[in-house]
Amino acid sequence: MQLSADDLTIGVVGAGAMGQGIVQVAVAGGMRTLILDQRPGGAQEAVEKVSGRLRRLVEKGRLDESDCDHAIGLMVACDDFAQMSSADVIVEAIFEDLPAKRDVFQKLEKVVGEECILTSNTSSIPIASIASVCAKKSRVAGFHFFNPVPLMKLVEVIGTTDTDEAVLEKLMQVGRLMTRTPVLVKDAPGFLVNMGGSAYTTEGFTILHDNVATPAQVDAIMRDCHDFRMGPFELGDLTGIDVNYPVRQIIYNGYNQDPRIKTTPE
Repeated sequence: MQLSADDLTIGVVGAGAMGQGIVQVAVAGGMRTLILDQRPGGAQEAVEKVSGRLRRLVEKGRLDESDCDHAIGLMVACDDFAQMSSADVIVEAIFEDLPAKRDVFQKLEKVVGEECILTSNTSSIPIASIASVCAKKSRVAGFHFFNPVPLMKLVEVIGTTDTDEAVLEKLMQVGRLMTRTPVLVKDAPGFLVNMGGSAYTTEGFTILHDNVATPAQVDAIMRDCHDFRMGPFELGDLTGIDVNYPVRQIIYNGYNQDPRIKTTPE
């Protein structure tokens, strides 16, 4: 079945940087979007920040004012899980903590409809680990976006052995409606991109730890000599060490502590 943006309601749980980015591409794609955050006022703050970014696109001539107003009108700030009940697809975008994510999914299952798809934006935790506490595992999948979401076109669609094929196909279509490029990947620690890119940041930190070069030197070499958009330290600053470190630990432990992807003390 071909999906229409007008017929879809997206829910986003977690209104931090990633959550706001997901909200922005959802409303830009024409989908009504419900926003929930554990912080009091966090959802409304996300609405205001995303609205400001959309208005700046109008100022730069990259978005029509009418399209901007329509997108802003599609955002709905929610105060509790019950208000997410009308969502067709929900994206959990909280911090990388398995018990916390499981708690979110269990709370969502109590309020959403039978056909609602529950997804996690986790960058490293196997989806099956989150789905294990769910009553209906067939509708649980991964929907992993990359920061900054409006600029990064890729989104990973991750299914477990229990995920229904129709769920994955629907997520591929939703990703396209968000003007992303969805790719179907297997459920494994770090999935495709974060596992494949593990060596980039970890090797950069190893070079620093061994006093071979400074962060600025490493970044300059990767940008100017090897045509990377960012050096490993710039990338680490963008994603945040507080985010990067637990992700690397999850991947490291998930692959039986393979020394090739071990982090450094730096």
